[in-house]
Amino acid sequence: MILSEEEDFYRLFQNLTVFHSVFRTLWNIGVPRFDDTLSTAGVRFNEENVCIDFLFNKNFWHSLNDYEKCFIICHECLHIILDHGRRSKGLDPTLVNVAEDISVNHLLVESFGFERELIRNQQSLCWVDTVFGDKNVPSNKNFEYYYEKLVKEGTSSEVSTVDEHCDVNGESTLPDDSTLLPSIVKSAIEGSMSKKDLDSLEDCIENDAPGGLGHPGDPLIPGRNSHVFSSKEKTDRIWDKIISKVHYISTGCSKSKTVLTGQFIFDDRRLAFLNKNFLIPNEYDVEKVYDTPEVYLYLDCSGSCYMSKDTFFDLACKIDSNKYKVKLFSRTTEVHEMTKIGKNKYKSNSVDGSDDYRCIEKHVQSELSSGNIRKHPIVIHLTDGHDCSDVMVKPSKPELWIWILTYDYQNWIPKECKHRYLISNGKITQLLPTRG
Repeated sequence: MILSEEEDFYRLFQNLTVFHSVFRTLWNIGVPRFDDTLSTAGVRFNEENVCIDFLFNKNFWHSLNDYEKCFIICHECLHIILDHGRRSKGLDPTLVNVAEDISVNHLLVESFGFERELIRNQQSLCWVDTVFGDKNVPSNKNFEYYYEKLVKEGTSSEVSTVDEHCDVNGESTLPDDSTLLPSIVKSAIEGSMSKKDLDSLEDCIENDAPGGLGHPGDPLIPGRNSHVFSSKEKTDRIWDKIISKVHYISTGCSKSKTVLTGQFIFDDRRLAFLNKNFLIPNEYDVEKVYDTPEVYLYLDCSGSCYMSKDTFFDLACKIDSNKYKVKLFSRTTEVHEMTKIGKNKYKSNSVDGSDDYRCIEKHVQSELSSGNIRKHPIVIHLTDGHDCSDVMVKPSKPELWIWILTYDYQNWIPKECKHRYLISNGKITQLLPTRG
């Protein structure tokens, strides 16, 4: 049943602007509905996927004052803006609900101007102090951070969530199809907000990027979401210049083939009409071809590189597969080989999460010990340079590692690794090491 209180709708429409224009924008394209199957509130895309349904229990709605209604509406909007449905897919729905409420509630207070004390039941809601007690937990982390802590430690008290994200079967009701977000939410936001408001929104939510910002000490969360990568990029000779330097080191030779001369028992053409049993020693040339270089290319698919992962893939597809044996892997805190589903089209089920560069070296050593490869491959790592593990990776053969960075942040590259490059506007330039 659609809310009949039109005065309520339009009055709140104006009030939401006080906190940020994005809330007014999403409330404007949404449809508020009463749904007594919920005890509080919720949000979803309707069955036609043409707008957002804001759902409220009728008695709950009428128990709120205008300030609290704005808080609830903005709370639901942030779930959608932050893509919490897709990011939480496959996780424990009960713990997710608490973790997401912690991050959203603190964002509303610390970034959007709400005052916690003006919410009458605020002490029963999900905050770091009400959920974790006096454990000195930071309040500016993403929901994955709080989820990991809940999995390991549980809660210190009973708390209430602002809304409900599960149906009667325990399945999340938050939209988890990322293809819907650009078509509905993104177009609405970009079409009705000024650049200044868009920039301020990005600043407000930066700490809730999927997987965090790659700060040392952030939780090590493996990627668990899926993504299809596709590219039409053609090969680029720039890779020959980059890889050839490392290939020279790995083989001890600057060319992929050489010509050897030796003495062998062999028929000489000048004696073709003589008896076949008549043989004399003869010189001849043998062409020896070295193995095609094995290249293991690791794409940073963590949350901090979420916007760069397709750029990384485009760059990877520029390597000439006729010259190099290239295997593509997605890398977060774990390494997973990407599945080829077409020409220059791959799928990965390990996207988002955080960073741990050590998993690359572990993977290489595992490949060697299992016999999947005979010798150490050339390692190419495309990343933003951030590592959450706070522990420096220690490659056994740093001379065979190539680092491609989105910007010049080299703090987590071992000083022994000399092959460092910067990618900017599709171009790759060599970096001078800033460590060691």
